[in-house]
Amino acid sequence: MQQVPNTDSVAFIEALLAEYGQNPAGVPPEWQRVFDDWKAEAGGLPKRFNGPSFKPASIFNPGGPGGSEAVVRQVVRVDSHQDRVDQLVRAYRVRGHLVARLDPLGRHLPFRPELKPKYYGFTKEDLSRPFSSRTIQGASIRTLREIIRLLRTTYCRSIG
Repeated sequence: MQQVPNTDSVAFIEALLAEYGQNPAGVPPEWQRVFDDWKAEAGGLPKRFNGPSFKPASIFNPGGPGGSEAVVRQVVRVDSHQDRVDQLVRAYRVRGHLVARLDPLGRHLPFRPELKPKYYGFTKEDLSRPFSSRTIQGASIRTLREIIRLLRTTYCRSIG
């Protein structure tokens, strides 16, 4: 069975292409045919293969070429806020039951600090900001206040 190249073997193909550029007979015949086809389609192989000629988009280069520093800071800030929301959701899933009203005498355990938005650096203004809530059933966008209300209802109340 012939192995089909994929993203896991990019380095292998790049090495073969570099060898083909130096000595076409130095690569297996099936790869010679592949590279011959590439050369015919592209009008020749590049003199030196260094990857793409453009800078790929990322959080540090959000708009591809010419991304501004202000946009980068905003994207990183938003992503870090969303990460903290996700951490808060996880904390409720793991520790929310510890503050649930389970004692029939009405005694409650103290509220855990990791279940408070302040623990993650959120302010009162952040409670009104919308965040992704894809990991919670229902709407995919909710304010932080709505997310916390849903988490407390789901994980911290009594069931009886």
